[in-house]
Amino acid sequence: PLGLLRRLDRAGVRFSRLTGVSVTLPLEFDTSDVATPVLKGVLALLLVVLAGVAYSLVWSRTPAAALRLLVVAAMIAYFGRLFLKHWTVSRGTITADAVIVRPVHLYGLRLAGVDGTFPVNQFKAVRVERVFAPTEGFGGPHARV
Repeated sequence: PLGLLRRLDRAGVRFSRLTGVSVTLPLEFDTSDVATPVLKGVLALLLVVLAGVAYSLVWSRTPAAALRLLVVAAMIAYFGRLFLKHWTVSRGTITADAVIVRPVHLYGLRLAGVDGTFPVNQFKAVRVERVFAPTEGFGGPHARV
């Protein structure tokens, strides 16, 4: 973590009392870079299973397999709905005067999260953590606000 942002400098930089690391304002943040691919994967898996249901009913004519696949599709839809409802994500900008938060949409569906403009004086502190890219595997750096 880069630290707790405490003091506002009128030049557009906030300094951390804990680590001495500075962050230049305005700071753009996006906490949806983990949730969005997971939810896209859930939707893709659901489409594959529904295609299997269609194949089982139309071409192979095995209603038992279609029924089992429908049960799997119902479980995927249930957990996908839970992810969609409870995974809080947002995009926005931290400026010298306010924190502006915008909702995140995925295929027209609004993901859970706050929306609005919040004055900086409502906050005691804003914690910004930068998580670096993994040393093995895929992925890029991202920030948590």
